[in-house]
Amino acid sequence: MKPKLQSLFYCVAVRFITQFLTVVAEFTLLSVLMSGLCYAAFEDLGAGARSLGMGDAFVALADDLNASYYNPAGLVQLKSIEVQAMYAGYYLGLGESIGDGFIGYGQKLKEEMGAFGLGYLERRTSELYKEITFAVSYAKGFKAEKFSIGASLKYRYKSYKPEYDMSEPSQLDPVFQGGSSASGVSVDLGFLYRPVDFFSFGVFAGDINQPDISLMNRDAVPISFKMGTSYRFGEGGSYAINIDGLYRDGDYNLNLGIENWIILEIGEFDLQGFSQKKNQMGWRTGFSIGTNGYKNFSLGASYHLGSPDLQFDYAFIYPLSGIKNTYGTHRLAMIMRL
Repeated sequence: MKPKLQSLFYCVAVRFITQFLTVVAEFTLLSVLMSGLCYAAFEDLGAGARSLGMGDAFVALADDLNASYYNPAGLVQLKSIEVQAMYAGYYLGLGESIGDGFIGYGQKLKEEMGAFGLGYLERRTSELYKEITFAVSYAKGFKAEKFSIGASLKYRYKSYKPEYDMSEPSQLDPVFQGGSSASGVSVDLGFLYRPVDFFSFGVFAGDINQPDISLMNRDAVPISFKMGTSYRFGEGGSYAINIDGLYRDGDYNLNLGIENWIILEIGEFDLQGFSQKKNQMGWRTGFSIGTNGYKNFSLGASYHLGSPDLQFDYAFIYPLSGIKNTYGTHRLAMIMRL
């Protein structure tokens, strides 16, 4: 082989190997980051911050806008319009950016017409991979809302950003011959039973139609089942103990969580003189255990302003198995009630 051809071949080979190793490394890192959590596409990583702070045990409590994710039947418990914004940063300290962004809206309708919610969730991984889920949820209560049912219709979309020029046929990976994105529609169902004020029981089935959202080979979103109970006690139900069981794609999880709200009476001066404001502070903790050695510990806190009606939630989730050398996952959310 002539020297010029050798040099050209060497440059092309080095470029190809470098790009190939970059893609493999990023996909490997993604797999490691999601170890113990990842199934197929659209892995279940929870929603909001409050629910994650109590170990992701929320199926039977489901008393805020996040019910549209955990159990849409719980939307009937909304007492006003709720608007939420949330951001989650996963496994900080590992050098890669993996995050969720969420905005949502929920409202109880008049004249016993039920409640509905809208939600938009976007997940990104180092600019290499993106998922979008847009959900429309509806719930209806029966028998003085002691029993309610709910459903969510979700549009799911995922896209990849390969580390090469897709317009060049010679570089095109067979996986991306049909494009670098895929989408589908899925359905969730939820049931909530509250025989008394201090106890509730919830059941949830997610992605029951198991949509195939693939680029080449079949990649169905697996069906998931959740069942949980919530027991509330203390003055005004200020304490809540939640227990959830989860089955998804052959794996089982058990989630345990506890929450407590404390009323804070704060004095302030305004144009009318001195007045008392009742704000609330909440704390929570949780623990999750499952198959394949899955273990998570979580802490959470909230501050709820009485006027304007704003709630700020924070959650810290730390993996007790699998992933090492991380500062954990952090979630921040703000809920406005109108």
